[in-house]
Amino acid sequence: MQLKKLASCAILALATGAASHAFAHAQLQASEPKAGAVLAQAPKQLRVQFDIDVEPLFTKIKLVDAKLGEVALPRATPEKDSAKAFHVALPPLKSGDYRVRWTTVTRDGHKMSGEFPFKVK
Repeated sequence: MQLKKLASCAILALATGAASHAFAHAQLQASEPKAGAVLAQAPKQLRVQFDIDVEPLFTKIKLVDAKLGEVALPRATPEKDSAKAFHVALPPLKSGDYRVRWTTVTRDGHKMSGEFPFKVK
């Protein structure tokens, strides 16, 4: 009887762990440039990395110039063999304040979004 209870507890623990991972939400793990960075030179690309795999078709990166509005960018591209990291090439940027806005969808269908600023001197 004790063995049955132990087995039941183990199965419940495994199922709960799997369920919590299945309903995880993507969090921005890293970015280039880093959030709040003040750069001497404009970056040539934006890069975002999430803590879990996301859907590449639904991952978008936008850049907003504080003075001029949205900057036209090509589609975000997943990095080689990864559904966590994406990059997008940038046109030449002038000095100013910028805001990166990202949206994505996790594999379980949750839409996530966020943003972070950076500045070019």
